Amino acid sequence: MVKKHDWYYCTWTLQHVRNGKVIWEQKDIRNALADEGEKNMLNVYFRQTNEPTSFYLRLCNDSLLETDTLSAVQNEPAGNGYAPQELGRSVTGFPTIELDSGNYQVVSAVVEFTASGGNIGPVNTAYLATTQDNTGLLICYQALSTSRTVLENDIFRANLTIKVENASTGGFSLEGYYNMLDTYFRQANQPTEFYLRLCNDTLAGTDTLSDVQNEPSGSGYTPALIERSVTGFPTLALDSGDYQVESKEVQFAAVGGDIGPVNTAYLATTSDDTGVLVGYKSLPIARTITDSTTGLEELKIKAK
Repeated sequence: MVKKHDWYYCTWTLQHVRNGKVIWEQKDIRNALADEGEKNMLNVYFRQTNEPTSFYLRLCNDSLLETDTLSAVQNEPAGNGYAPQELGRSVTGFPTIELDSGNYQVVSAVVEFTASGGNIGPVNTAYLATTQDNTGLLICYQALSTSRTVLENDIFRANLTIKVENASTGGFSLEGYYNMLDTYFRQANQPTEFYLRLCNDTLAGTDTLSDVQNEPSGSGYTPALIERSVTGFPTLALDSGDYQVESKEVQFAAVGGDIGPVNTAYLATTSDDTGVLVGYKSLPIARTITDSTTGLEELKIKAK
């Protein structure tokens, strides 16, 4: 069973080639995001911990579950030319990041498994891991429509496309999703820190940081630093079956005048407008932080 995370849409293109001809192909079928893959994405992007150095595309003859860990995977082939195929955590391993139907997606390079000296398989699942042994993490996987045995001299080709969706519905912004994909899979344009900020504006998922209007100025207001670390995001835990990362609490203290009114809190990668608008949340009602009082904010982000 594939659990449907609203924001995550990953498909694989799989081909079995014999004598230069494709004899079996599977594509455009949604795959499963493993729990420890979901956790690792949040850990890397928000807390800058447990960062993979690379990814590996692997095969097995096993029925995987989202709760499985890498060490639980059974029946990976051995010998006859089989080896986990590296997809570097880089612009080489994931050379394409692009808009597709209004959402960003990252596309991996194509890897090949060539059988030599015997057969590879049978295999019924392709999966992405952070190591070529079982000490790492299971990120995602896809069951094959039929079990395949790669005969000697046959080639099994694979690549994957990871798309993030629903930016327009609030929460993460489109450029926030882009930055998360770029950071996690390509190790590019990584934020150094985050800032929780306030404004009196109605934001949309397609907005960039420079589009935000009516951020307060003076009276003690300043963007609040949230470190990209376990200090800034001290809590990462399961909540109703999905992983959630929670920031530290920050304060906006009004001094010498009022702050506001404000109707939106938003997360950015800089304290000015040169960075990325990661996400935003409308307040239930507009608020004014009056002189000598304090407004408290914290942020919870769930990979649901």
